[in-house]
Amino acid sequence: MPAPRSLRALFVLGLAAFAARPAAAQHFTGTFTVPNQVGGTMTLSLVEAGGGVSGSLSSNGVTYQVQGQIQDGTLVGVMSGADGALYFAAERWENELWVELYGTDANGQPDYDDFTEIDFVLAEGSARAAQHIGREAGEYVVAAKKQELPAHMPWKTVC
Repeated sequence: MPAPRSLRALFVLGLAAFAARPAAAQHFTGTFTVPNQVGGTMTLSLVEAGGGVSGSLSSNGVTYQVQGQIQDGTLVGVMSGADGALYFAAERWENELWVELYGTDANGQPDYDDFTEIDFVLAEGSARAAQHIGREAGEYVVAAKKQELPAHMPWKTVC
């Protein structure tokens, strides 16, 4: 069932406001990360193919499947998982992916009053991400010569 005209108009207005940010003609393929609110990492992996984009969003053991289309340089689509679905719009700028997530109303349509903005960074390692984030982010990186230390500690054996 098509969305009522007022909802479609709001979606178009939301995308227009989102698209007002500076944009560069870059593809959406890549793995993007951002720290989540509970100390973990939210990971968004995307692959472009045939005019569409698919992938997954995962955080704290919860995974959403991503399906979208590129419209005038903006990626729009749906993220669906066991908890339901979220609509989204995303724009890429250099090493960043700006994403707006929209909840759904009682009819399963996008709720434009219920949205969250997330600024993902292209996953190039924690040292590069810290440089990009700036501020004190570099103080929290565990790396040597910009390479992460192994988490499995191969020199230790557990008996």
